[in-house]
Amino acid sequence: MEMTGGEAVAAALEMLGVRHVFGIVSVHNLPIYDAIARRGTITPIGVRHEQAAAHAADGYARATGELGVVIASTGPGTTNTMTGLFEASFVSSPVLLITGQIESGYLGKAKGFLHEAEHQSLMLSSLCRRVETVRRTEDIGRAVIAVAEDIRAGRPQPGAVEIPIDQQYRRADVVLPDLRKDTGYVPDASAVAKVAEALSAATRPVLWAGGGVVSSGAGPALTALAERLGAPVVTTIEGRGSITEDHPLCLGPLTTSRPVEEIVSTADLVLAVGTRFQGSSTRNWKLSFGGTLAHLDADPAVIGRSYPTALPVVGDARIGWNCCSRRSTGSAPIPGTRTRPGRPARRPARTPAPGSAKTTARSWTPSGGMLRVNRSSSGTRPFPPTCGATGCCRSLRRGRRSGRPRRRSAPACRWRWARRRAAGARRC
Repeated sequence: MEMTGGEAVAAALEMLGVRHVFGIVSVHNLPIYDAIARRGTITPIGVRHEQAAAHAADGYARATGELGVVIASTGPGTTNTMTGLFEASFVSSPVLLITGQIESGYLGKAKGFLHEAEHQSLMLSSLCRRVETVRRTEDIGRAVIAVAEDIRAGRPQPGAVEIPIDQQYRRADVVLPDLRKDTGYVPDASAVAKVAEALSAATRPVLWAGGGVVSSGAGPALTALAERLGAPVVTTIEGRGSITEDHPLCLGPLTTSRPVEEIVSTADLVLAVGTRFQGSSTRNWKLSFGGTLAHLDADPAVIGRSYPTALPVVGDARIGWNCCSRRSTGSAPIPGTRTRPGRPARRPARTPAPGSAKTTARSWTPSGGMLRVNRSSSGTRPFPPTCGATGCCRSLRRGRRSGRPRRRSAPACRWRWARRRAAGARRC
C-alpha cells in the first residue's frame, strides 16, 4: 500500500496494538505525529521534556503490560531520553523509542546539519537490545514491527528505531509484515513436570512473583494456582499487581519484613517466577530460602545468578504458570487451613473486623497460628490470631510504656478476653 513514512509508522503501531504514545513534536518527527492525528486511533500524550516521555512510557508499560512508545527528535531530543531508557533496561520494561534523524543525504558526512547526531545509534545500543536505522521508506513498517517484537520476546528490554526526516515525508509502497502469534517462550515439558510434582508434594509452598508476571499477563494464572494450593504470594516491587493487594493470600512486596521473611525461610518450596532477586527485595541477598527453590524466567542468564536453583525452568511466565497449574494435583484448600505432617487440620481464620481495614494480608506462621500483617506508616506489625481491634493492642502497649492507666472507655483487647474466657473467667 502506498503511504508516507510517517503513515507507515502509525500503521505499524496500530498493528502492534499501541493506544498511547509519549513525546514532543519537532521538525524531525512531524510527519509521524501528523499521521497519528489524522488516523485518530492512537492518543498522543505531550510532555515538556523527552526524559519525562521516556519515564512515562516506562511506567505505562509496567502498569499495563503493553508496549510503551516514545516519539522524540534527533540529537538533543534523543539524548534526553537516555535516563528513562536506562531505567527501562534495568527493570526489564518494553519501551520503544522512535526518533527522527537528519536527511539521508547529509547523514554521516559531519557537515554540521541541524541536530546532527552521527553516532546516535551507537549511543542507543548501549541501553537498547536492538536499534534499527532505516534508510528506505519501504523498510519503515518492517523495522518498527521487528524491533517491537524483539524487545517484547523473552525478558523485555527497550529498543529504538531512527528514521531520516526525508524518508518520513517520502511516499512509497510499504508492506507491513504479519505479527508473530505468540512471542512467549514455551518451557521444557520435563522441567515443568518436576516443578508441578514438587508443588503437589509440598506442605508449605510459597509463590514469589516478580515483574515478569505483570509484563507477561500471568496474573490470573498466578492467582488460580495460589488458590488451588492455598499458598501465600510474595511480590517484588515490580511484581505488584500480579495478584490483587486485598487477596487473602497476598503478602505484598514486604519481602524484607520479619514476618514475611520467616514465612519464606521456613517454606519447603518457593516457586519464583519472573524475577532476578534484586538487592532491594532480598536485603542484598541476605534473605534465606530454606527449602527447595524453583525458578521460572524467560532469561536463562538470571536463573542461578543470585541463589542456587534446584528446579530451573526457562520460559514465559504466563505459559509456565498455566502448565504448572494443569499438572499439579490436589484440591484447593481453604486459605489458612493447610496442615502439616502430624498436625490436625484447624478451623479457618476468622474474618477481620470492619474496623481493621489495615489487616489485609494473612498467612500461616511456623507455629501454625494465623498472622495478620498491619501495613501502616509505622511499619509491619504482627497481631494475634483473633484480634480484630488493632488499635486497642497498640494503645495497651503504649499505656504500659508510659505508666498511664488505660481509659475506661477504651475497647478491651478481644484476644486477651478470648484467653480469659477459655480459662473460665467471667467478663466484668
